[in-house]
Amino acid sequence: MRYFIVLVVVLIASLNLRGQDFLIEEPVLVKGSTVDYEVKVKTTIRNTTGDFLHLQWDRLENVPEGWKTLVCDPQTCWTPEFSSSEFVLSPNQKAVLYISFIPDGKSGEGSVSLRVNGQGKKTAAAKVVTFNVLVEGDDVSKSMALKQLKVLPEPTVSYFSLSHVEGVKVVEVYNLLGNIVKRFAVERKDEKYFIRELPKGLYFVSMLDESGLVMKTVRMNKM
Repeated sequence: MRYFIVLVVVLIASLNLRGQDFLIEEPVLVKGSTVDYEVKVKTTIRNTTGDFLHLQWDRLENVPEGWKTLVCDPQTCWTPEFSSSEFVLSPNQKAVLYISFIPDGKSGEGSVSLRVNGQGKKTAAAKVVTFNVLVEGDDVSKSMALKQLKVLPEPTVSYFSLSHVEGVKVVEVYNLLGNIVKRFAVERKDEKYFIRELPKGLYFVSMLDESGLVMKTVRMNKM
């Protein structure tokens, strides 16, 4: 009886080993920034046999609009037009498998799942591995617009305007003591904000969004 139990255990272990033709490590979440051109999420895949192993992957992705992804297997990197491809691992080869996320300056969360299936009668069932990424920061397009936000003319005598008003709801003018001396509601781009009665000197102009948060503060010279 004991011999029979041992034999069954050995047979089960043998079958499990035959099923483990390839192993894939579960990748960890990778964080990136909107200023990054690409964010790579990597893992490794290993051929546990002494034979050449023919594998196939199928892609399923969930990424924000405007993002691009590349599936990079041991052979090459594949653009989104390719939803599936095949590659070969040498006997006992360990290789890198990764996804290149290209956020194009846009923040958000994305994932790509690969269903990796071995080809051949000795190969185990398909394995699914998911690559996750979190891209944080202001969208580059918004950051560029904010960088270009200016007070015109500079210096000024009687009024000033904003170079653009996207997202700006209120403009506040402060003196060097930090006191608000003028406050304007922003309604249109070509609007003029008159400050003729203010004494000559240096002032600070803050642009606020609809939540009352300061988007940007710049210096203004009143002549």
